[in-house]
Amino acid sequence: MSRRNKGMDMVARVEETRERKAALKMAQHRRSLRAQEQYLADLMRYHGDYAQSLLDALARGVDSAKLSHYRNFIARLEEAIARQERQVESSRRAHDQSHSEWLQRRRRADAIDHVLERGRALKSSEAHKQEQRESDAEGVRHWVMKGK
Repeated sequence: MSRRNKGMDMVARVEETRERKAALKMAQHRRSLRAQEQYLADLMRYHGDYAQSLLDALARGVDSAKLSHYRNFIARLEEAIARQERQVESSRRAHDQSHSEWLQRRRRADAIDHVLERGRALKSSEAHKQEQRESDAEGVRHWVMKGK
């Protein structure tokens, strides 16, 4: 293998390693995003359940202290939901960024592989042509020798 091919193979291996790392990072961000989305869904479900409990309590009649407790707790849940929505958005941006980085690495690795494959095909074609020239030359020598 020529020095140039060894160098290109090394570049390809490095880029494939970078692409794998980018894929792992993207997967980590995807898992984090899913966990953040799940936590948001849990908060929203809990908010809905608690709001329903408040409505049920109001239908039965509730004292002002308990009503104040319900309202304060629901307000804190709404704040938590707003914070979690921001966290989900932040996680989504991180995932999108890591996805873009992975795509860039994947395209670069594919381009390097394509260049290497073209080089191999060219080298194979050149070797085949050289074999054909040698075979033709041998055929001519044999024909000349036979004619003598």
